[in-house]
Formats: sequence, C-alpha cells, structure tokens
Amino acid sequence: MSKFENINKLLLFKQTLAEFLGLDVEDIGNDDGLYEELHMQPSDLSDFLHKLGELGFDTTKTDLTKVESVDDLIETLEIEENE
Repeated sequence: MSKFENINKLLLFKQTLAEFLGLDVEDIGNDDGLYEELHMQPSDLSDFLHKLGELGFDTTKTDLTKVESVDDLIETLEIEENE
C-alpha cells in the first residue's frame, strides 16, 4: 500500500470515528482512550468495527480486549501514518 493510500485510509478512519461519536476530527487525539476519554462502551466499539468493515477495513484481527486507545485501534487495523 502506498503512503498516499495509507494517508487516505487513516483520514477515512478518523472521519468515520468522529462521525460515529458525533465529534469533530480535530477533537479526537490518537492517544485518547476509547472508553475513558471518548466514552465508548464495548458495544459501541463493536458497532464501530462493523461500520469499518463495511468501508473495507480488515477488522478480522481486532482483539477488543487489547484495544484501549485510538492508537491501539489504528495499530490493530494496520493503518500506518508513516510508511
């Protein structure tokens, strides 16, 4: 995957998360905790992953027990900012 494709994928991820949570993209930091700062419930995260799957993201490797922050989710989904 090219650097351009990764940037587009990361942007789509962040836009989708912001829309899902009813926030602006700028209000979501990579180090934000999904449960603490963004107030997501496990069912919210599951619904969000389903939405990402519909958009073409591979969510099959996502272990929800190990995902605590936005960065964790980006890493799990193998979206690299700098490749």
